[in-house]
Amino acid sequence: MSLNMRRTRLTALCACTSLAIYAAGLLTGCANSSTTSGLEASSAIAYPAPSALGNNGSTTEPTTKDNGQVNGQANPHADIATELERRMMIGPAAARSIGWRPTWTLSFEVDGGIQRIWSNDSGVFVLDGRNELSLLSTDTGLRRWRTFIGEPGDIILDLFVSTEAQLVIILRSDALVTCNLATGFPEGPLDGVVPPVQRLEWLARTGGKLIGEDLIYGGLGGEVVWQSWSRGFSSRAHRVGRRLNVPPVIFDDTLIASALGGQVVALQTATGGLIWSRTLLDGLGAAPTRQDDRVYLAGLDQHLRCVSLETGRAIWTVLLTAPLKTSPVVLGDSVYQLIPDEGLSAWETTPKDSPEGRQRWISNDVHGSVISTLGDRLLTWNPRAGVLATASPMTGALDVSLQLEPGTRVQASDMDNGRLFVISATGRVESLLPAR
Repeated sequence: MSLNMRRTRLTALCACTSLAIYAAGLLTGCANSSTTSGLEASSAIAYPAPSALGNNGSTTEPTTKDNGQVNGQANPHADIATELERRMMIGPAAARSIGWRPTWTLSFEVDGGIQRIWSNDSGVFVLDGRNELSLLSTDTGLRRWRTFIGEPGDIILDLFVSTEAQLVIILRSDALVTCNLATGFPEGPLDGVVPPVQRLEWLARTGGKLIGEDLIYGGLGGEVVWQSWSRGFSSRAHRVGRRLNVPPVIFDDTLIASALGGQVVALQTATGGLIWSRTLLDGLGAAPTRQDDRVYLAGLDQHLRCVSLETGRAIWTVLLTAPLKTSPVVLGDSVYQLIPDEGLSAWETTPKDSPEGRQRWISNDVHGSVISTLGDRLLTWNPRAGVLATASPMTGALDVSLQLEPGTRVQASDMDNGRLFVISATGRVESLLPAR
């Protein structure tokens, strides 16, 4: 037997072994360890390295015949690859069709499944239905630690990391909870001088932003609250309206908040001083988006607006056919907005002499919001229909569409070549990376 033939058979054997190991773990389930900290090597199942697998889920070197044989012999892993496609939420071939590849999967076998996932430079934080928080390695899915951050009925709104203090900060509706970033153990700021559970003076309704020593969030009574998390008390609050319906956003030194009554205010982030205010016909349907000195607002009053960040003055406004419930996405010279029951639309960011805006296109085949991009393609997600799709940013033409199981959720870590997290209704997480 030639040396090249031996290498070919060895490569095929390695790929088959990797698929078999993964499939065995996936098909038998992934048991959670009772360990509360430290790496749990058995928790995550890694996918075969892409260098070992070709376009059809097998090695690149062997010749595959139409009858499923490799080099005249039975393909040892064709059945496994087929089973992976069937059992996984997004199998290797399906992921490759949209430009991504699976990297790891992890199961959380608890009542209530998975509530939220946050991904940042410290890792992947997963909150399950019992309000148990786990920190996973971004690259491998291995669990570093897990800890309870509240009772099952507590409402968890947001999570932040202070790398300087080496603390994880969790915003509940009634309190701030802090724990050690390395271990997950409860730990208060200032070396424990401040308790790890801080009761909030102003009950929280929305998530927020961490700016230095302040955690800024939306209060239940319609106020924006500055909570000094390192000292354990609120330093200021500014009432916006009856009730905030989207989290406050911060663009440089300007904070923008919106209330259900249509009030939109811009405040100085450092002092809370008022910069400008406007009253719309209704509140915002999602968080504003910014590009340079312009802010884009998607309204429940069916209007898509572009306003000046400095003054709040309208630059252009267009009336659409339905209340807007997703954030505008600005990429280059286009702003993409999902119009319910119509489809994804694209607009010029700065149309000349066009106070009513200028539409580039609308796609009746794409009914998801843009969650990430890969090369010259938009990645869109429609949670109501469970459809993950790619589309052209120039024309809106549908490229590839994947129908996922009911109850599946998809989120991206970044708008540009983001890592995808696919979450099942039963508590399984699959991680995917761009394939190129």
